[in-house]
Amino acid sequence: MKSLSNIIFNKRITLAILAAVAALYMFLFLFFTPPYAFNDDLSLFNPVYMFLHYGKAAYPAYNYFDAMFVHPPLHYAMLAGLMKAGLNLFHAERILIFSGFLLCVLLLLVSDFSIETKVGGLVSLLVAPYLQNISIRPETGLSYLWLAGLISLQAAANERWNIRKLLIGSACLSIASCLHYFAALSFLGIGVYCFAMFRNEERHLLKMKMAAALLPATVIAGGNLTFAFLPHFKDILGQLYAINNVHHVSSIAKHYLQYDFFFQGYEWLKMILIIPACVWASAIFLCRKETRLMALAAVPLTFYVWLFAKGKSAGYYLPEMLLLWMAAVSGLIFLAGRLVHKMSGYEKEASFLSFSPLIFVFGIHYFYTDNYTLSSYTWQNRSLSGIDCQQTLTRAYAKKVVGENARVGGRLDPWYTGGAAHWYSISQDLNSGDLPLPESSLHEYFSHFDALVENATISNATTRKDMQILDTWYIDDTLKLKGFVLNNNYCSKFNQQENVLSLLFYAADSVETVTGSLIMNDQEVTSFIQNDSNFNAYFFSMVTEVSTPLDSLYAHSLLCNRIFLPNKDAGAFQSVHEAKEILLWGVFSAEDYSRNMLFINAHGKLKDMISLITIDEKPDQVREMLSSVKKEPAIRFYKDYKSFVRKEAYY
Repeated sequence: MKSLSNIIFNKRITLAILAAVAALYMFLFLFFTPPYAFNDDLSLFNPVYMFLHYGKAAYPAYNYFDAMFVHPPLHYAMLAGLMKAGLNLFHAERILIFSGFLLCVLLLLVSDFSIETKVGGLVSLLVAPYLQNISIRPETGLSYLWLAGLISLQAAANERWNIRKLLIGSACLSIASCLHYFAALSFLGIGVYCFAMFRNEERHLLKMKMAAALLPATVIAGGNLTFAFLPHFKDILGQLYAINNVHHVSSIAKHYLQYDFFFQGYEWLKMILIIPACVWASAIFLCRKETRLMALAAVPLTFYVWLFAKGKSAGYYLPEMLLLWMAAVSGLIFLAGRLVHKMSGYEKEASFLSFSPLIFVFGIHYFYTDNYTLSSYTWQNRSLSGIDCQQTLTRAYAKKVVGENARVGGRLDPWYTGGAAHWYSISQDLNSGDLPLPESSLHEYFSHFDALVENATISNATTRKDMQILDTWYIDDTLKLKGFVLNNNYCSKFNQQENVLSLLFYAADSVETVTGSLIMNDQEVTSFIQNDSNFNAYFFSMVTEVSTPLDSLYAHSLLCNRIFLPNKDAGAFQSVHEAKEILLWGVFSAEDYSRNMLFINAHGKLKDMISLITIDEKPDQVREMLSSVKKEPAIRFYKDYKSFVRKEAYY
């Protein structure tokens, strides 16, 4: 009887087609889906910026002026290197991710694994975008590199310790261990293969092959330990300790909370994951000889995250989820193929192959249907700016509010988008419970800034005893409105809860003319100027309860944004879920004035209503604004308030 593989496809063609489809899907997802910006994209661009403009690992926006140890600096140095080569931030971060993805695909294709393991690996590679937002953070690229390292080392073991694959696998695991602290122990997985090699390899070949496995780890992980970790050992431990202590649940409990978030609506899957994903994956891989060492080599990372990492973000779970899906899908194909083999008499490999395309297509459907929409926004569109179009365009129009060479203060995120030529982080002064500022000196303090900028990111988190933030000082008239930038950030106007690219600007004294801009999808820009006689739009701000239904106001506004206000009963380091009130602000057309005023009067307290005239910016003007940002000198950073007042920049 002819095998099913001869009737349909042969193995190599089938796997090549599946790999090509996976690569195409990932390429389209990375480079052709709307580039939504997250708060980390704003704040963590700062270390990249410092590498680019000052050639130093530092994070002054976070008040770390002499080192970057919030995360290990390697990832941000690589992004800066790609940007120096001519790429913008959008392309640089996605090329790093896509490179790790392609490496996994190629290793699966050329390695001596069974059909089911290869297809399981291809399906698992599609998990990352579904579980973790693609951003400037290192977790997605790290996870692909880590998995590539495991695949390469396991392939080397399956092929009598192939030297090239030992080198590649060791290098990948070592680089992954340098990209984030939760993965710092992942290079220990190399030891699993070294031990197995020592037990099974012939002695006259052992030295060379052991050197191939250990050399990359010694150079890469050892170099990172020497130059990045040990010099800042106390600071790194302090950082990790502080992050872990913010979370008042155990690491294991936090793990299950994240599962609840990932798999909302999939109760059966959450029931299965009572036994953690990392345990399931290792158990399945241990059952098969061709992946047995892989199961053990994954333990240093996955079990550390499960048992010890309390302050973990969604990205920390990517490695175990990649491993789980690879194990589960390969196991499913294996079991289904065995069943077909027994029932039909087809040879085993043909039976496994018959199920592979079906499972693969299901994986594509599961991860992408109704989750991602391809955009007509092309590679060329993303090349408008030398940095990132989203952030750069926001910065360009923020400068229209604050002026050239502006001295600007604010919290972490808007250090770049806020238009500052001189930046000082006011968090250390105004958000400190240990350094409360007397009310009598607030005006004097604020008067040294041309503008103070605020966005929605954890806006209600403060450690001040009086629970005051910039927005509450605006509400009580201590600060005055200077201007605004609204950026829809590729979202519907009904989904603007915490849009990090929309900014409010305040000043110590009233300004004659409030100005602002509305940016839609990086392409359409409308400017606004205060005008009391010839107007066609309004800026409004109001205080209302978090529970207020806002769809009616959103529907009859050009764009709105909300900022969460501190809850005086909730204490320091509040989450947005603890807020009771919000500062809601935005712009609507003059024809919607009566309807929206009825809503405002019924649901809250009006703060400002300012009449505006609109000016549509032409594409040439937008490009000119972007070009001006590319040509500007580097931002100057100030370490403390006295230095800021004396104009003595640290950078």
